[in-house]
Amino acid sequence: MIEKQFTPTAAMHFKASREIYHSNKASFAFYAFFIGIPALLLIFYIVTGKGASYEVVPSIPAWLFLLLCAIYALALTPALQYWGIRKSLLSNPSANQAQNYQISEEGIRNYGLGVDVTLGWDKIIKIKKSKKFLLLFISKSVAYFIPVGLVSEREIKEIESWHKQT
Repeated sequence: MIEKQFTPTAAMHFKASREIYHSNKASFAFYAFFIGIPALLLIFYIVTGKGASYEVVPSIPAWLFLLLCAIYALALTPALQYWGIRKSLLSNPSANQAQNYQISEEGIRNYGLGVDVTLGWDKIIKIKKSKKFLLLFISKSVAYFIPVGLVSEREIKEIESWHKQT
């Protein structure tokens, strides 16, 4: 059995949620729509001789349209996500407490003040090690996370082998 404990912060929840989001194909579509299409539109206007100042929307030149879309995708959306996570954590005291994980051949258990969840390996659809977290996915867009600094390579391999046995 592997046991881990940590106290997550709003910043940690945010970083984990961004990594979970970026592991999903929906993020590719989001960036393609808000950055790729405006960038291609800008390139099209430049190549066809209309220039970067060609108005895509009345009074908004192509270069500004791309800039506004990039700010929305790369700054505003993450800021709103952080604010939502922070607000959610402030209203949920159990999320601000120490998170305890027990990981074994049977599955994972996450428990702490006000929470006790046990999941068999059949409920974990994917395990992914990112730069900062070990992500245990229960759906395409929801995952439990453990800071990767708390888990050794040997433990990760053991967890992956338990998961593969199902």
